[in-house]
Amino acid sequence: NVFVLGSNAYLANGEDGVRILDVSDPSQPVEIGHYPLENTQNIIVVDDIAYVVEQGLLKDNMALKDRLVFLDVQDPANPQYLGEYLPEGYIHSSLSNMAVFNQIVYLTASDKMIAVDASDPTQPVVVGEYSFFSNISSPGVVVVDGIAFLQANELHVIDFRNPAEPVELGGFDSSWGSSIAIQDQTAYIATWS
Repeated sequence: NVFVLGSNAYLANGEDGVRILDVSDPSQPVEIGHYPLENTQNIIVVDDIAYVVEQGLLKDNMALKDRLVFLDVQDPANPQYLGEYLPEGYIHSSLSNMAVFNQIVYLTASDKMIAVDASDPTQPVVVGEYSFFSNISSPGVVVVDGIAFLQANELHVIDFRNPAEPVELGGFDSSWGSSIAIQDQTAYIATWS
């Protein structure tokens, strides 16, 4: 995945870790930073913090767990590790897509959405969880003003303003899909059909 902020592009580049490019001249991108990780899949940067989803691999006959890694990218040439969140008890689930709103990270994991308070990235804390029916491995999520728009087997609209007690407000039979973007009060959903 890639996240662009200002003149920098942040790449979650699989087994090559996080790569940071200066794209001020798009015809001549220049790598300005790197952070080694095992299997980066997704990245979002907010207020000089990179939120990176790393999916576990099989390494030395051991299955590594999925995790959310927090990096300080204030100096893009020298990213610094701040902390991580390791989900507990999510066997057969993979962390995949995420959204960040008010220092809460909304992670999708197969048939759950987990809200993680990252206001202190050295000590992230789960503050809420929402379960839904899904056989999609990577449900998409966008959060606008504390309302989560979750795309899996259908679109779920969930009030997460009180993360400890999420409430589903409604939904839409959009069919299977795993990607969603919201612009000017319109949701754009990529579905399998």
